[in-house]
Amino acid sequence: SLKELHKISSLTHIPLYELKHVLDPREKPRASKRDKYSLIIFRDIFPKTKGKKVTFPIEFIITKNFLLTVTSEKSGAIQKSIKEIDALLWKKIEREGFHVLVYKILLDLVREYEKHLEWVDGEVDELEEVSILAREKDLTTLLHLKREVIFILRSLLSNRDVLNDITANKLEFLKPNEYLYELSTEFGQVTNTTEIIKDRITNITEIHISSTSNNLNKVMKRFTIIASILLIPTVISGIYGMNIALPFQENPNAFLIVLFIMFISIFLTLYYFNKKDWL
Repeated sequence: SLKELHKISSLTHIPLYELKHVLDPREKPRASKRDKYSLIIFRDIFPKTKGKKVTFPIEFIITKNFLLTVTSEKSGAIQKSIKEIDALLWKKIEREGFHVLVYKILLDLVREYEKHLEWVDGEVDELEEVSILAREKDLTTLLHLKREVIFILRSLLSNRDVLNDITANKLEFLKPNEYLYELSTEFGQVTNTTEIIKDRITNITEIHISSTSNNLNKVMKRFTIIASILLIPTVISGIYGMNIALPFQENPNAFLIVLFIMFISIFLTLYYFNKKDWL
């Protein structure tokens, strides 16, 4: 809340406007160098989201004496990193600086993306198996997943620009080390996975649309066959409904004869369609 940010600002002497960035859910990732601290804004991810929100901003303020993380949402990456801080890691932080903990949190953040993408990939697998059925509810789910994956990919690409600035050693208090190299490797893998899932969803959507079109063609084919079968009997009945002299009209069995001719025409039409493999 804004009240909490005021309190943090007064304790850390970080300007309030710097802390308010995360209040905007559309805040873009970036890295900035200030006189006494470095600022990083990354986008974190909601786990297994079904709503409109997919990612949210998380802010890091790194100084010589402390690391401040600010977010308006609950971050699984931060919680995981805090739980895994042991004596050995703390000694490394004291020796090298808080950038070690920043890289650790970012690495856990990337792994949160990876876990979420594994869940999305499982959903895509299930939809791929039933795509041939061309059900409308599956297409709706596919479009939702595609929108979600596009949001994730957009956030990852923006986060990549921040990683490039860190790797280029443009920020004070953030020095490259083995954590950063591991972070860059896993980040690249997650980005590639996201692009693959996006392509898979596009392909499955195309299969779904193609199956829908094929099913529609089959329905139209059945209607055409039925109409063709009934065409000759309809013509015969129409002719015998005319008030003119016609064959068999004086015959007491005229009705049965006309019906027999109609059935024969239906049989011959079915035989012809079957011979042509149209049925």
